[in-house]
This record gives sequence, structure tokens and C-alpha cells, in this order.
Amino acid sequence: MIKIMYLTMEQAELTHAIRMAKELNVEIYPNVVPNDDWEQVKEYAAIAENLDVDVILAKGRILALLQSLNCPIPIVTDPVVGMMTTRLLYHLKKHKGDAYWQEAGRRRKVALITHQRLYIEEDMYSEIFDMEISNVVVPREMLNRGEEFLLEQKAKGFDLVICGQNMKRIAEQVGLEAYFRVEAASMEMIWEALRTAAVVARGVKAHKEKTREMRELMDYAFEAVLMTDSEGRISFCNLAASKLLDCSEKEILGVFVWDRIPAFLSGEILAVIREEKNLFGKILTLRGNTVLANATSLHAGTQKEKPSGAVVYLTEIQKLEGMETAVKQELYAKGHQAKYHFSDILGSSFEMHEIKQMAEQFAHYHSNVLLMGETGTGKELFAQSIHNAGARKNEPFVALNCGAFSPNLLESELFGYVEGAFTGALRKGKKGLIEIADGGTIFLDEISEMDLQGQVRLLRVLEERTLRRVGDDKEIPVDIRVIAASNKNLIRQVEKGEFREDLYYRLNVLSLVIPPLRQRGRDSVLLAKRFLDDFGKKYHKNVWITPEAGDVIAGFSWKGNVRQLRNFCERLVVVAGECALEPEFILRQLKMIYLAGEEDLTVRMPPAGEKGDEEQEKEQITWALNQTGGKRQEAAKLLGISKSSLWRRMKKYEIGEKF
Repeated sequence: MIKIMYLTMEQAELTHAIRMAKELNVEIYPNVVPNDDWEQVKEYAAIAENLDVDVILAKGRILALLQSLNCPIPIVTDPVVGMMTTRLLYHLKKHKGDAYWQEAGRRRKVALITHQRLYIEEDMYSEIFDMEISNVVVPREMLNRGEEFLLEQKAKGFDLVICGQNMKRIAEQVGLEAYFRVEAASMEMIWEALRTAAVVARGVKAHKEKTREMRELMDYAFEAVLMTDSEGRISFCNLAASKLLDCSEKEILGVFVWDRIPAFLSGEILAVIREEKNLFGKILTLRGNTVLANATSLHAGTQKEKPSGAVVYLTEIQKLEGMETAVKQELYAKGHQAKYHFSDILGSSFEMHEIKQMAEQFAHYHSNVLLMGETGTGKELFAQSIHNAGARKNEPFVALNCGAFSPNLLESELFGYVEGAFTGALRKGKKGLIEIADGGTIFLDEISEMDLQGQVRLLRVLEERTLRRVGDDKEIPVDIRVIAASNKNLIRQVEKGEFREDLYYRLNVLSLVIPPLRQRGRDSVLLAKRFLDDFGKKYHKNVWITPEAGDVIAGFSWKGNVRQLRNFCERLVVVAGECALEPEFILRQLKMIYLAGEEDLTVRMPPAGEKGDEEQEKEQITWALNQTGGKRQEAAKLLGISKSSLWRRMKKYEIGEKF
């Protein structure tokens, strides 16, 4: 439930507010503040923080005092509605009587004294009530100088002021007529104030919850994180930063970051904030720990706006070394041998037959190979098969995912380093993966994720057939074959300047585009049978698919390709009993996990029947052409193959234009 603290000088207001709060389903903390009790306002503000109140509702002098305190809790004020102003002036006119307004021989000057600007039409009210009405706002610096402020109004010629009870008392002391009416705080005003406060409080509560989630997320981070404002003062620190600096967040909030961490120069951080000059790789010492520091500018809005501060990341070198060791152990535990062969690549479609034939031809040469294709199409399977079918099959096959490492770590992994090359380097240095792959093949997966500096060094290795370890001046000769893979369009990355053109042509000597599963006809059925058999043995179940269920699998567009199909088959084995899987069961499982509850699933292929593969394929092509009125582009889309593949199959089965 949302929490609202209601502060007022009138007990009558609170009586109405308590009743209305129940209707609005809000928790209210009503408090009466005695006249001019500054200490009481401060005390209530502190209580509100301790109670975790969402908003404070206040008006007049109380509102002004809270604002001067820079209270961190949002403050909502009573809306001064038109009816309230009209009622107040009406009662004033009636209270003073006709003689008072006539004896001056002119319009009386009346000041509406407030602490917030009233957006009213003064000329209209002046005309209606036959008085010269002005809204006069009490400046913040005059909060505790009421006598001086009212003397100024008297000097300006005001005959009367409409004000709060405290201001009325001071006005009488300086000889200025004043009018105050408790009824001005109408039911209408209280209801509107509470309703507005409730809306604001709900927004504040949602923001608090989101902030709490972000805070927990940051506290779970392994890195120490500090944020600064535009002047370099610390505005946030996570739990890891508190531990590293051995202090609480409250102790360092508002402190200049370079005062807390002297190794930072003020100019360095200010350059990050004002000139957006990122700071990377600064080594410093904190409480006896060697720390790697990085800093980048923080944009509160869009990137076009000026930075609102900086984010500083602090990582203990000891932790970095531990992570590096873990990565190495996982990497080296896989060994440096290729285990797959072309016989492991399943597929009877024309596309796969064509690609495998070309890959087998490539295997007999030492030229670099570039494999392209969507995620999950089996690029590493082809890389290992090419290696195992070639002259280097008895030499190392070293695989590296370029997207799994930061630029600095990727460089040391690929090229190695010598003793003392950088803080945390092993005493005897380390061989890089390129050096380990000497004589064999290195498979660079996700080559598109390699940074430009790494690309330059790799290009030099390919051109010179030598490498230089990080921190060394010696050239080491290497003889490697590079097989690179990417699921991104490297030509487009070259055009954007994200991938070096010269490296692209060095890698793209021999290239293969691995087709997605949706363009491989009924290969998905062949693969599904193998996967069901494999998982059946693993989980001690006997599960198979009917021909009709195979049509459903062949008709589904597997966006995750072979990897997605494999995972789906594992699910089928787990959730099914020992039985034949029918189309309805397959459709239900597909809808459940991939189609987000859609009511219908259209299968591209017609029922295959009991005929042979070639006869089935011929019938499917004829069916698709009939469905589309002979339009090959649409027929190919219906079959899930390319237009050129359809043309080749039509030629193979002697299907003419007039089928």
C-alpha cells in the first residue's frame, strides 16, 4: 500500500483527509504542525524518511519549509482550485461589509499571500469583486522574516492581505489588515490534493521498486562500480565497491572520486565526463590490492546530450587472473583434436549434398576457409570434418570463440605472451593458441567479434607466417590453416568499417555458405529421427515419429536450425512415453514453446505417404506449383527452399513449366 504523510496546521483538514484516504485505499500519516514550529517540520521530515513514506502532502509555509530542507521525499501541495479562490474572496467581501469597500473612494488593494504562485486571472477576479487583487509570493529567503516582508507589502499600498494564520498574526503586529478563513481548505481541495498525491505516490513506488531491482543487480556484480555526477562527486557505489574501499555508501556519497581514490587525477575523471575521453586499463593500488580501473562517460538521456557523469569500474587483478585461469582450464580441457567427420553430417537434400561435396574438395588443400551461415547450422561440424579429411588431420585442431573474450584477453590467448608482459602474467610466459596450432588448423568462430587491433595482428600472421608474443620482440614462424566462421554478413561489416577488408579477402580464399535447415527439404526429418534415437538411448526410452508427424517437422521453420531441432527432440523424448509420436502431439509441443499459444500452425509440405524420397519430393514440388499457379518464387517459399534450388529440382525431375 502507498504511504502519504499529510502535514497541516488545521485539525479539521486531517479529519476529512483520514476519511478520504480510506476511500482511496492509501495509508496516511496525519500530523498537525503548530504555527511557526520550524523544528517540528524537520522532525516530521525525518520521520517520513524512516517510515519510507512515498510522498508528503503539505501547503503554504509548511511546504516552503520542507523545500528549504531539500527534503528527498517528493512533496505534493494542495491544488488551489478556482472555487476555493472565489469562495475566499466572496467571504472576505461579505465579512468586511459595503462601507469598508466604499469609504476609500477607490478600489481597495488586496494581496493574496502564498508560498507558491497562483495561476489565476487577477483582472477577472478584480472586476468581479470590485477590488484590486494581486497574488504575492513569499520569497524563500523571507520565510523567517515575516515582519519585514509584510512591511514591504504595506509600503506598496496594500490595504489588506489574505494569508495564513501565522502571517495574519504578524500582519496585525505591523498594523496591516489581514484576513484568514479556515473554511478555505474545502472538501474539494482536500480530495483533489489526496487524489493527486495518490497518483504521484504510485509512480514513486514503482520507481522505488525499479531502483531497488537495479540496486540488487549492481550489488550482485563482481566488479566494483562507482558513479559520479557532472562535477566528479560520487553519487552511487555498489556493494563490491564498498568492500574494496572499506567504507559504507553514505561515507563516500558526495565526495570527489579523486579524493577517495588518490591514484585518480581530477583531470582524468573530468576529461571522461566533459570530453568523453574513456579511460581504460589504468593500474592502481587500493588498500594493498592491485586494481584495474576503467572509466566511461555516463549519459542520463540520449547519446546526443552532454554526459551527466562518469561510471568507474574497479576490478582486482587477482580476480581477473582467477577468471583467466578458469577460462583456460575449460578451453584446454576440450583438447586440441577434431572429433567429427563428414560421415557425421546428416542430410540427403540436394543442398547438403552439394555443400558436403565442395567441403570435401576443400579439405585436400591448405588454403584458408570462411564458413558462413546462421547460428545452429553446424559450422564447427564442417570445420572439424574439413580438418579430419585433409593432410593436417594428425596435427592439432584448435578452436576459439572470438566472442567469448575481451579484446586484451583474446590477444593474449591467440598470440601468447612473455614473462612480465603485463601485471598478472605467468612467470614463464605462455604459448598462444596460434602457436599451439602450428602445423594444424585453428578454427576462429565468430570472427566478426574480433576487435580491429586483433584483426591487424591476425592479418600479419597470415601474411608473414610468423607471430610475435605480447611483450616480445622475437618473431616465431608458424604454419597454420585458418578456418573462420561467422553468422554475420562480413561484407556489410567491411562497408561499415567494423571488419578489415584486407583480412576478409585473406580469410575468404575458399568459402562455404551452410544452408539453414528450412532450405534443406526433409533433412529435418532425417535429423529428428537420429536425435530421437540418441536421446532415447540416453533416457532409456523408445520414441519414434510417424510419417505424418515427420511432415509436421519438415513443415516447421526452424529458426535456430539444427541446434533448435536437437533441443526440441530432447524435449519430445523427456515429455513423451514410449510410443509413436503423432502430428497432434508434435503440433502441441511446437505451439507450447515456440508459437506463444497461436491457434494455428500451417505445415508447408503435403502428406508424404509411403513413397520413396525422390517420388515424395517430386510430388511436393508439383503440389507447391499447383498451389501457387506456377509461380516459382512463391512455390519455393512454400517449400522452404531457394528459387534456384527449386529450378534445379524441376530440371532433375523433368517438371516443365506446364506441369
